[in-house]
Amino acid sequence: MPPPPPKLDVDLWGEVSSWDISWGGVLLEDVDAASTDGRVIVYIPKGTKVLGLDGEPLDEIVVTPVNPFPTSPEDYHVIAAFDFEPHGTTFDPRIELTLAYGPDALPEGVREADLVIALLDEATWEWEFVTGVVDTDANTITFSIDDFSLFAILAAPAPTPTLTPTPTPTPAPGLGAGVWTGIGIAILAALLVVARRRIAILAALLVVARLRIAPFIRRIISQIKR
Repeated sequence: MPPPPPKLDVDLWGEVSSWDISWGGVLLEDVDAASTDGRVIVYIPKGTKVLGLDGEPLDEIVVTPVNPFPTSPEDYHVIAAFDFEPHGTTFDPRIELTLAYGPDALPEGVREADLVIALLDEATWEWEFVTGVVDTDANTITFSIDDFSLFAILAAPAPTPTLTPTPTPTPAPGLGAGVWTGIGIAILAALLVVARRRIAILAALLVVARLRIAPFIRRIISQIKR
């Protein structure tokens, strides 16, 4: 009697499920495993070839939440991180992972639609961004991979507000302050000239009046003396 086909165990931090796999590492059924809290969903379609780092069929997948969080790329914030092991496991074709996040964990000013997925490259210890689809209703990000690593949900930096410079008022066309000052002085000088002329005319009139009245006054004085 041939031995039963091997099993692929999926361990989501203590929640273990088993799935049929061939001796050649090909899944004989769809793997659709979810953690009890819904934070991780692993979907591997039937017919996917699953091999370990040694090229042999894989018998176990282990997923563990990472806390404390690894150091994030500059200006990014880690929202959640999970380690998928064994590292170096390969999938042909690619498989689908879904990670959940809490909206309250987002930094101020960061939109859910701006969340991204990144994997930590063990060889270089640098982050590599992975294309994902954000579902803002379910608060999840779904992405596809062809090997295991540490994956994190990252919050992109909040956009810096663009300050609109206040335009400098453009003076209305016309004469400048210096020109108006000169005009004012000229007007004042003209008024002074006119005033002086009026005073001179008034003085002349007084002289004429004295000359006309003087004979009349002398006659009156002579009559009085008689």
